[in-house]
Amino acid sequence: MISCKNCETQFEGKFCPECGQDAKVKRLTIKDFGHDILHKVLPWDKGFLYTIRRLLTDPGHMIREYVEGKRVKFHKPLSLIFIVLAFTLIFLTKDSFQGMVNQQSEEARQLQNAYMDFIMKYMNLVYLAMVPSIALFSFLLYRKYNYNFAEHMVLNLYLLAGSAIVTVPFSIYNYLTHSPVVGGLAMYLSFLAFLLYYAWGYNQFFQETNKVRGGLKAVASWILGYFTFFFVVSIIAFIVIVAMVVINGPESFKPK
Repeated sequence: MISCKNCETQFEGKFCPECGQDAKVKRLTIKDFGHDILHKVLPWDKGFLYTIRRLLTDPGHMIREYVEGKRVKFHKPLSLIFIVLAFTLIFLTKDSFQGMVNQQSEEARQLQNAYMDFIMKYMNLVYLAMVPSIALFSFLLYRKYNYNFAEHMVLNLYLLAGSAIVTVPFSIYNYLTHSPVVGGLAMYLSFLAFLLYYAWGYNQFFQETNKVRGGLKAVASWILGYFTFFFVVSIIAFIVIVAMVVINGPESFKPK
């Protein structure tokens, strides 16, 4: 018989039937404090931090687990991407892209600056609005795997969150250096890391045997979705501008 050290109940087995305490209670150690920090204070085995850890170590396998029903441990994708983007935008400024536009004409630079002003102001909404477009192409390119459109949405939401985290070091480095040349190089390397992460996540999720072909399909899904999104946005903007000119005349765009 075992005497419970918590309530002194006599019992046999691994747990006290009265209070539920473990039968084997060991002396406290420093390791116990570390365990409590990781599993109680910082929920390393579930929730937000657990999801981040899995996105950085095995994103595709993690997302497949979520899609197939193991969801209790994971942070929801829509909430996650809002939190991640809010953090990453702290270190992302218009100067980050300066090295990429220095060699352009003045007109092109002004257009690029206007574009970046819009992106920086509405980054969260732009990311979310892009997801359906990217999910559409991943759905078409990977249709043989029988995942529905909503599941492709989840895949791309998680991967966009993960890729944003992966590119944070580049943004921080550029934020601290304020060098146009370094900034341009950092942004190109950041974009490369972004695409490589995306390819890695897709290959794991779909368990592709041919990693090169799978990676190219993943990159194609993102690029096609990206350009399709901005093509549609451009058409809508053009229609709005034409409608404003027709209704109000050219004066609509004159500064007041």
